[in-house]
Amino acid sequence: MKNYVWTRKKITDSKLSFAGAQTQVTSTLTVSKDKKTARDTRPLLKKGRNIINLLKTRRCLNKALAQLTKYAAKGKTFLFVGTKKAASGLVSRAALFSKKAFFVNTRWLGGMLTNWKTILKSISKIRPILKEKQMIIKDILEKRHNIKVRLIQKALLLRKKSKLMLKKGRQLIQMLKSNNGHSSSKFLFVEKTNILNNKRKEMISKGIVLLEKRQQLFIKRQELIVQSQALKSQATRLTNTYQRVLNNLMSSRKKLRELKTLLIISKELQAFKQKTIQENQNLYMVSYNTFKTLNTTNPKGLSSNINLDFIIKNPPKEILNKMVSIIKGQALIFKNNNANSKSTEIGVEGNTTQTLILSQLLSKFSLFVPTIKTSITNLQTYITVQKKALNKIVSLLNTVKTKMRAYVSLKNKLVLSLQKIKQTLQTERNIIRVLRRKLKQIAAQKRLIKFLPKLRYLPTPAVKIEQTARFLMKKFVDPKMKYPMDSIYDEKLSRQSKKVAASRKKKWQRLEKYLGGISNMTKIKEKQIQNNVAIIIGQQEEMNAVRECQKLGIKMFHIVDTNCNPGFADHFIPANDDARNSIKFILGKFLTRIRLAQKLKIHFKKAKIKK
Repeated sequence: MKNYVWTRKKITDSKLSFAGAQTQVTSTLTVSKDKKTARDTRPLLKKGRNIINLLKTRRCLNKALAQLTKYAAKGKTFLFVGTKKAASGLVSRAALFSKKAFFVNTRWLGGMLTNWKTILKSISKIRPILKEKQMIIKDILEKRHNIKVRLIQKALLLRKKSKLMLKKGRQLIQMLKSNNGHSSSKFLFVEKTNILNNKRKEMISKGIVLLEKRQQLFIKRQELIVQSQALKSQATRLTNTYQRVLNNLMSSRKKLRELKTLLIISKELQAFKQKTIQENQNLYMVSYNTFKTLNTTNPKGLSSNINLDFIIKNPPKEILNKMVSIIKGQALIFKNNNANSKSTEIGVEGNTTQTLILSQLLSKFSLFVPTIKTSITNLQTYITVQKKALNKIVSLLNTVKTKMRAYVSLKNKLVLSLQKIKQTLQTERNIIRVLRRKLKQIAAQKRLIKFLPKLRYLPTPAVKIEQTARFLMKKFVDPKMKYPMDSIYDEKLSRQSKKVAASRKKKWQRLEKYLGGISNMTKIKEKQIQNNVAIIIGQQEEMNAVRECQKLGIKMFHIVDTNCNPGFADHFIPANDDARNSIKFILGKFLTRIRLAQKLKIHFKKAKIKK
């Protein structure tokens, strides 16, 4: 590392001449001393430490970055190795942020790359635990980010509010100055508040009166609703009785008509019988069953010389049923094919006397004239009673209708008055809100004037706000967001005995510690491990990793200190590998180049697909 370290100063001829121009005495002394130093090429020491030449560091860094971008553009994966205390956290962070990267930050196990098959077996044991942990960490990071964003937003909002408060304060002071100085400010505020309070009290008292009125109207409305419901039920009852009475009247009228027709028939039959007696005509009465067979054969008990044309035919079956119901008190259905309803007289040629045949039903029916008359009178009286009842029901319904109309009109008036009260209450409520807001503004102005001398604008830059947010996150939020990772192991080992569980847990934790960073390397095949690019920090501590990379032919980037050998590395950067800041700077440069190259590769791929 001698070529990359600052050496002692060498004196040139120009410096010698410049030194000799001052004084001859001093020039002789300096020349004699500087001749010794001109020959001296020893490294420069400061407090017992070598100083690295940063010009050469920059040159080597630029060369390394150029080569690193080429590797990233080709799609190679990166392996970050750094087990020192200063480098371990930065290495894991860089590997996580650069995609397709792995890291080792605890200890390099022997044969980690050369004996890949056994490493794969041990990684497969802890893979499900690592997946669960990654999910938990992802959730925690998301929550943390949201909290941080909210903190910054609140800080910026406070900044804006303080600015506005100062602006309002200045305006208030100007207003008070225009009203004859600060002495009258208290009186002004008191006067305003008194006026507003009086107005508010008036509005509240009006509102209370309106609310009482509204309550009374509500009670009246409720009473009207109850009364209207009672009237409705009464109206439905009356309509039902009206319908029933009307149906009874219609049926009784129908019966009256039928009885009147039957009375006419009975009178005609009586007249017909009297006429036959006066004219000395023979009248035979037969049963209905024999009467049916007279059209085909002569019945027994009758002479054979009787002609069948002298049969007095029956009326239709409907009228016969009515007759039977009057006679027997129950309706009987007769199947009669004769359709004629008139009874006729037919004479026989060559005889002076006429023989007539009549059914017993017709002859008996003529005797029931008084009963029909009495039933007609009863029906007529019943009809008159029903008519009176109908008239009463109609009058009651009319009264109910008038009452219902009155209730509806009253209800509408009540609704209108309630709506008016509601509108007035709404307007008064809005006025009270405005008054309350004004009172709050006056109170706020009072407080602002009181604390205005103490108030200052927060001219905090965004960078400082972010720093304070980070500090708050570190001190208050992060301690509360710790997740007990042991619960993952407990779930897995719940069925095992305590001894087995403890030993297995220790084994898994050890494997996680050493192989957690390269767990995603299982996706890569054994032959593709040679395509990795190793970035090693602290060559002296990571000699096993260097030898394994050399054996497999993996390209290496080293951060080499004064105790390292740059000959082992393909590309190296002379820098302090113990200082956190130097490692952070170099890894940051590496990370930006890797991400840029990866993005460019994706962009070119998309462009090719489009073509």
